[in-house]
Amino acid sequence: MHLRTTLALVAGLGLAGLASAQTNVGILSGEAPSPVPMGSAVPLRIEATAPMSLASACPDEVRFGSPTGPIVWKPTFCILPFITVGPGRPYTQMAWDGTDNQNRPGPAAPGTYFIRFRGTDANTSNPFSVRWVPVRIDPVTGPTLPVLKVGALTRGTTAPLGVSDPLNANAPYWIAASLGTNTGQNLGPVGHLALDFDPLFFVTLNNISGLTAGFQGTLSGGSASASILIPNIAVLQGAQIAFQGAVTTSLVLTNPVQKIIG
Repeated sequence: MHLRTTLALVAGLGLAGLASAQTNVGILSGEAPSPVPMGSAVPLRIEATAPMSLASACPDEVRFGSPTGPIVWKPTFCILPFITVGPGRPYTQMAWDGTDNQNRPGPAAPGTYFIRFRGTDANTSNPFSVRWVPVRIDPVTGPTLPVLKVGALTRGTTAPLGVSDPLNANAPYWIAASLGTNTGQNLGPVGHLALDFDPLFFVTLNNISGLTAGFQGTLSGGSASASILIPNIAVLQGAQIAFQGAVTTSLVLTNPVQKIIG
């Protein structure tokens, strides 16, 4: 087992509440497809590391650009059911319809959006835990943006990743990962990096983990492959990992991708 990234994963979860999780207090996780074409609905998958009760069957809100950006969508009506999620027990009926109902009628414009949902510990009813799921909406036609794809994350297996940017063949790129996207970092004209600056981010960005391959390199012919080994640690089931990269020649970020570990 490669100790450095294993410790980064566990340490990152500790920052989010692993000590509580070990006493059956859950950590919420969420994923959504990214990118999606403009005009498409965005389904969410919600899980947790231990039983958690969702605040509602709908996202709370959607913001443009970052978790502190302008609100573009709020639910007009949503039931408040008793929905419990946990490891291997997902809720898959939550979705954002892909519209902007706050500023302009119709589909949300191309760009990166952050979808918020909340929950409480199912056993203790502790204060709400807030999570954000990032998604990039791409134009149906128009300029091609760098695309990051991430395969399924399963404990004890190696997950495949791929970066493509046909307009920048042979350009250098990098990929990093984090355990959340609740804050991220504003990179000025480059845009908002969705990844939180947690231990996993610094380990993967600096390519010192031993569990990643291809997280830095060049886009041979406009594409490249990468991978990450997910340690076979029980507490990781139901947790999430977020990924994002950049093509450094054009200084353009890829879409963020957030996945739940199975």
